[in-house]
Amino acid sequence: MDLIYVYENGGWGETPEILLQAEKGEVVFRAQRIPRWLAGSLARL
Repeated sequence: MDLIYVYENGGWGETPEILLQAEKGEVVFRAQRIPRWLAGSLARL
């Protein structure tokens, strides 16, 4: 995929927080703390 953004929805009324951004197959941003569900998904790649 050319461009991927992964957000944490948070709670009702909160601004979504970006957790990961990838461009052309390369991770260009990764939050310092990522949830277990995202870490587990990345470990399977």
